[in-house]
Amino acid sequence: MTPNEHHEIQEPSFDLSDLFAFLWAKKIRIAVTAILIIVLGGYYVTNKPKLYNSRAILLLSDESSTSIGLPNVSFGSSDTSQLDTHIEFIRSRQFLKTVVTNLQLHLEPEFRPRVGEGFGDPSIEHTVGIVRQNLSLSKLSNTDMLRVSYVSKDPKVSMEVANAVGPAFFEFQTKRRRELADTASQRLDSQVSDIQDNLIDSEKRLQGFLESNELVDIRSQIQLIQSEISALLREKLINGQTLAQLTPTVAQTDKHKGDREKLLQIPEILNNRLISDLRRQILLAEQELVEVSKRYKEKHHRHISVKSSLDNLYQELDDLLVQLSSSLKQEFDALKARQKQLQLQIVGARDKHNQFGRLEVELTRLQREVESNQKLYEAFLSRLQETEVLRDSGQQSNYAIVDYATMPVGPFKPNVPLFLVMITVLSFVLSTGFWLLLHLVSDKQTRIKQHLKNLQVPLLAEIPKTVKKGKVSATPDIGADFTYSEAIRSLRTTISLRTSHQKGQVIVLMSPDQSTSCTKLKNNLAESFGKLEDALYIDADLREKVSKKMLNIPEDHPGITNFLEKKAKFGKCLYRRKNSRLAILPSGEATSDPLVYLGNSTFSLMVEKLTPVYQRIIINTPPVNNYSDALVIANSADAVIVVCDLEKDGCEGLVESVQRLKEADIPILGVVMTNVSRPRDGAGFRDKLKVV
Repeated sequence: MTPNEHHEIQEPSFDLSDLFAFLWAKKIRIAVTAILIIVLGGYYVTNKPKLYNSRAILLLSDESSTSIGLPNVSFGSSDTSQLDTHIEFIRSRQFLKTVVTNLQLHLEPEFRPRVGEGFGDPSIEHTVGIVRQNLSLSKLSNTDMLRVSYVSKDPKVSMEVANAVGPAFFEFQTKRRRELADTASQRLDSQVSDIQDNLIDSEKRLQGFLESNELVDIRSQIQLIQSEISALLREKLINGQTLAQLTPTVAQTDKHKGDREKLLQIPEILNNRLISDLRRQILLAEQELVEVSKRYKEKHHRHISVKSSLDNLYQELDDLLVQLSSSLKQEFDALKARQKQLQLQIVGARDKHNQFGRLEVELTRLQREVESNQKLYEAFLSRLQETEVLRDSGQQSNYAIVDYATMPVGPFKPNVPLFLVMITVLSFVLSTGFWLLLHLVSDKQTRIKQHLKNLQVPLLAEIPKTVKKGKVSATPDIGADFTYSEAIRSLRTTISLRTSHQKGQVIVLMSPDQSTSCTKLKNNLAESFGKLEDALYIDADLREKVSKKMLNIPEDHPGITNFLEKKAKFGKCLYRRKNSRLAILPSGEATSDPLVYLGNSTFSLMVEKLTPVYQRIIINTPPVNNYSDALVIANSADAVIVVCDLEKDGCEGLVESVQRLKEADIPILGVVMTNVSRPRDGAGFRDKLKVV
């Protein structure tokens, strides 16, 4: 079995069956704790002050859809922000102070200060704070309605406050609108006069601009100039392409001037129709000359006539080449001059276009200014007329109380039945959680397993507590405590399997601290090996004679110290039980310095010589954390097993002992835990016994 698989087997878990077992074991504690919480919670709930809640519904919207568009002044806004504004206003201390004063709430005992200065004296500010805290405002979805709720210890006060909010708000809004209408009328009258003057001034500036620049239809003039620029650009592009084609041709004609063959290689000259016709004639004349030369001599008149005709054709070709070269040069110069002229015309047209563009921008600005002043004048004039009408007739607001608050029949808080049900459920949950958390925190067994996993040390077995108390027997009684005996046998099997393929004849058993249960386990494990094979149990604990007493060995029986001092023979030092293959070598006489016997080579040599005689040698040592004897003895062993008392030894002591062994490079076979709590059902523990 690999170490990883071993760690997976030993990894602690807490499954559903463990949870149910825990709940059953702790059922009385959980029930008592839950009942205590229920009693305290019920007492608290029943003694809480009773609160009454009254609700009224208000309609907050304007019938008119118009509004006075002034900065920071708005009437009749129908968006949701207006309703939010109303809500915040109602919650303001200034408005609530009006409600408190109207209802004389500060005189009610409920609103008088309970602590601090002014204890028991009426205070408007203190009352406003309480009303603001207990007042609740909520919008009804997709409506302009507002629900006003107020919570109070007195049902009558709750109803009065809920019904007083609406009328107070309506009165304040009416007064505020009337004041705003008067102020708005004065401001609008002044602003209309100023806007009218601005409108007249902007119209005069526009008319003067048109007359000074002699503008009739500036848009058409700009389009005409744009068309002219486009035509010039197209012509310039075409001339540029032609000029680019002629440039290399003119350069070649200048370079090969007078060279007929070179000139004829220029494509523009070669493709000329006259040149092609003349070359065809020359070719025919040359062919005719060849035919004549075959028949006649050079002095024959026929030969002379044909030769003269060919020379004339060549002369005509040279003249034509000169004319074509001159014509190409003239065309090239004309194109260059036209390009310069086109560039000047384009620059002039662009300047003219830019000038008209600036005039258009200025004209547009003046026209926009006139239009803006005209619209502003019309808007403010309309608002002024509306304000005059509203000031005289008053703005019709759709403010109304849709539903008045009524006297609440019973309190809405606390809901005693619901609270009791919740307290009952939560009490059992909290009680279970408390005891479960306490169990997990105090679960030393799980923490030790986690430490062993981190240290990569295997856990060989978990030995349960013994049922019998009092004097401890070295040989377990299977009939009396089957679970403990089975655990010892399982541990024996585990050790045998783990040492079957490796050297493990000499095993040292040590514990972090002195423990009676650990000593008992060592004795019982040695006795268990003695039932299967020839085994020797060496009690090397020369500090405490606990093992010797538990094994009922006489005090005067010789042991290790007597043998190493050569005061007794080895056979005399051995102690044997009836019907057992186990031989016990006790500690012997007491000594003040055990390392004198254990630290020299004599003890190691003794163990080495006993190895061929016994199939298994088990050595008991003093506590490893208290004395260094255990580390010295462990050097003579094939494997070391650390026995931990779950009730007495702490995690720190076990970790310290394992680390000391690892630092000394001593092989650790594993750890055995004793005094492990077992379930009430013994079979449940037997099911968990594993051979690892």
